[in-house]
Amino acid sequence: MFNINFVKPAYKTVIEYLTIFFAFIFLNASTPFLAPFSFSAFNALSISGFNPVILGILCVLSCLLTGLTKIVLPITVAIFIMSLVFCFYRAKNIKPSFELIIYILLSLIYFILSKADNIYALIVYAIIMTLLSFLGVGACNFIFLKGIKYEPSAEETIFLFLAFSLLMLGALNTLPIFFVKIFVVYAVLFLSKCAGGTLTFCVSLLFGIPFSIYFSDIAYIAVFILLAGIGLIFNPITHYLSGVLILFFDYLFFALFWVYNSYGVYEFLSILLSVSAFLITPNKFYNKLKEYLCSKKSKTLIRKTVNENLLLIKERLYSVSEVFSEISSAMCEFKKNELKEDDAIKLISEETFKNCCISCSSYFRCKELRRNFSSQMKSDLNKFVKIGMAKGRVSFIDAPKSVTDCCTNVNGIIFAVNKELSEYRNILIDNDNFSLSRELVSKQAEGVSEVLKNLAY
Repeated sequence: MFNINFVKPAYKTVIEYLTIFFAFIFLNASTPFLAPFSFSAFNALSISGFNPVILGILCVLSCLLTGLTKIVLPITVAIFIMSLVFCFYRAKNIKPSFELIIYILLSLIYFILSKADNIYALIVYAIIMTLLSFLGVGACNFIFLKGIKYEPSAEETIFLFLAFSLLMLGALNTLPIFFVKIFVVYAVLFLSKCAGGTLTFCVSLLFGIPFSIYFSDIAYIAVFILLAGIGLIFNPITHYLSGVLILFFDYLFFALFWVYNSYGVYEFLSILLSVSAFLITPNKFYNKLKEYLCSKKSKTLIRKTVNENLLLIKERLYSVSEVFSEISSAMCEFKKNELKEDDAIKLISEETFKNCCISCSSYFRCKELRRNFSSQMKSDLNKFVKIGMAKGRVSFIDAPKSVTDCCTNVNGIIFAVNKELSEYRNILIDNDNFSLSRELVSKQAEGVSEVLKNLAY
């Protein structure tokens, strides 16, 4: 349940909201035409669990401070509407989903209609702000919830790249370049000392892209990557040497490649302050931070390995589950061939004739009689067998007249029929047992399949 509380929070919460406030300012200033991208960050942070009322106030203040006075009222209306939506979701304990796209676009209707002469551009801004609202959720979750303990996924890396680029552009548009460059160069040197080469080069690239966009010169990307390379190569020897070389190569970029428009005391001083801060910081601090990052990285690798193994096990469990499911289906479809009752009667009659009549001593004597009464005798013998099926066995009183009149071995026929009926009854019992076993195995296979699927998910 979300509670609106205006009591002064803990210092960590204060730091978080102050950081968010400055991020709002930088996002509003990230483009030359001053678009209220802080509204997108407001939505993303609210989805991530932050207080929408406090975020709304900070968002409106950031718009006022960045000169967006003409659209403060439309943005305030949009923030008010979305704050009500987020509070409703929290009160009902409902997790926001993609239906928020509709609410965000509806909340921006007044913003779109605020300038009728520029309505198409405002529609484009509204769509961009809506998309950034959802793209920013991944970056917010990683920064404020997961932190450096976890390795970002591919999607989170993209979201972080986009958010970082917009913030850097806003910082370049808002703060003096002198201070931004001090921070950037110190950050590159700091990472080259504490972090690995991959992270250092990636962050250098992230720093270089906003500078290249701001100055319309792609050479800034090469500058920051080369600074990172110098730090990574010479920091293991001594960080003093890397600091001196940074000063030398920064001027060399201007002298040989004309990266900067001019190079005076102002530009040299920004590099000098960055290098000085890097050299003044004691090695003990860098070593402790490096050990901390290595321990987190090892835990991350262990967690990543465990997650990969779990994923592999889940896939195998699901595959085995599918096998058992196919077994269950096959057992349901597989049925043993069973004789129909009429076919069984005919078969028993034929077997009785073969086993009893052919070996009888009076076989040739009654052959003529069978010619005259063959059809009648077959019909009567089938009825005789059918009676035996109903009763379980036959007796002399069940024998038909056509048989008793012609046959001298009626008891032999009765014995033969009873024997065939007994075998037929055993076959029926075996078939029933087979069907029950088949159904049992099918249900067991289906149960095992469901258990494995539950374990897989």
